[in-house]
Amino acid sequence: MQAQGIEMAHDRNGGRQFGTNVAWRWNQAGLNILHLGGAAAPITVEQRILMGRPDVLLVPVGGGAKAYNPAEAVEAIRGLNPRIVIPTQYRTQAADANACDIQPIEDFLNLLPDTPVQRLGESVTFSRSNLPENTVIRVLSYPF
Repeated sequence: MQAQGIEMAHDRNGGRQFGTNVAWRWNQAGLNILHLGGAAAPITVEQRILMGRPDVLLVPVGGGAKAYNPAEAVEAIRGLNPRIVIPTQYRTQAADANACDIQPIEDFLNLLPDTPVQRLGESVTFSRSNLPENTVIRVLSYPF
């Protein structure tokens, strides 16, 4: 397996606040996988070309200073047009809502009412043969 790092700003200020984030792209078992890490900056045209169309996209959706908020995550998803979206970096029930600066998954899901959502267990298996044609969101549960 070969992984490609794609440099992008880690914050909404062009990286001046938190520096650089690396999005990781790789091909595994015939699937194009893209993990945006802690992206908070918009994806540029050049970055989108390097990222291609992912089969599986892991994208932060909870906001905060170092990750996409729900609306920014939706913008990234629309630009990349992945087949499967796995949301990351959002507030779960284990967090104290008064002490946590990130948003719950529902804030993200409410912005995509026409996109099918599948709530799964702690893991998921993908194969090239069962990829959806249109974007599907797969939310993994965590053992809290």
